[in-house]
Amino acid sequence: MHGSAAPAEGSTSLSIMERLVGATGEPEKVTKSGQILGDQLLKPMRAGLEDAANEAVPFELEKVEVDRISEIVAASGPHDAVTLAASGVSPDALLIRIEEQAVAIIVNVLFGAEPETGAGRLGRDLSPVEVEVANLVCRLLAASFNAVSPPAQQLKLPLPPVISGDVLRSTALRDGPAVRIDYTVGAEPETGRISLYLPQRVILRRGKDEAADPMATDAQSSEWKARFNDEVMRARVKLEATMPVGKMSLGAISALRTGQVIELSRTAPTETLLSAKNKLLFVCEFGRLEQNYTVRIKGPVDSENDAGGGLPLP
Repeated sequence: MHGSAAPAEGSTSLSIMERLVGATGEPEKVTKSGQILGDQLLKPMRAGLEDAANEAVPFELEKVEVDRISEIVAASGPHDAVTLAASGVSPDALLIRIEEQAVAIIVNVLFGAEPETGAGRLGRDLSPVEVEVANLVCRLLAASFNAVSPPAQQLKLPLPPVISGDVLRSTALRDGPAVRIDYTVGAEPETGRISLYLPQRVILRRGKDEAADPMATDAQSSEWKARFNDEVMRARVKLEATMPVGKMSLGAISALRTGQVIELSRTAPTETLLSAKNKLLFVCEFGRLEQNYTVRIKGPVDSENDAGGGLPLP
């Protein structure tokens, strides 16, 4: 993104026409194409964020508008993160801007901050960790984009690292009419915005490329889903099982001290429920194997009954 991008061969007359009248002079056609792409990106992007954070991350399409490429620099805050992706049809096929509040929100989610912990605005240059999180989001967006794009529209990977601050302000981009797709990440009252800018000549060509080779698009999408599903199956989740120890008064609990031993009742249940990510999985029983305590699976939780017959919820 440093310096001015050289125009592609044979694009001079096209650039002149873009500056005069826009790519087509049909804003409704441009925004409709952008809306279709924006909707297509929702599912793979949500899945990518959930896989990275091990929990669902709110990610919604906010709006689609006609804009200009130059606005990605003019509208960026001093601590927003921006990168540019090239494809076989354009050296500036997709530009991504992540607002600083969106970076802060995603950092909170990825590192397990409590829900009541506000992210706020950073108000400073991005730290190395925050830069890497912004790069991660851009990689997820590029993977999602490629998953729903025909071969001719595939983005070239890896993407350039994000830039921000003075480096972004001094960067020259080839201007031209564009479509801007805005997403919100996070839940109210605290949300951040992620914006995609595509030149109008690129977004309008998508429909032609998809119509020319719909089978190739389906095959690419299927291949990506299979690869993504394989990554999900290798993800690690935390298993939890609890055992009730009986009842105590609040006064007795307040008097507990380090090192104190709490005896189990002879009638204490030996069964428990095994869960992962707050989802009940199996009815189990506690035991021992040599020096190790164990949990033996007895059977799946019967969701039609009372969540395991009255067993304690982990």
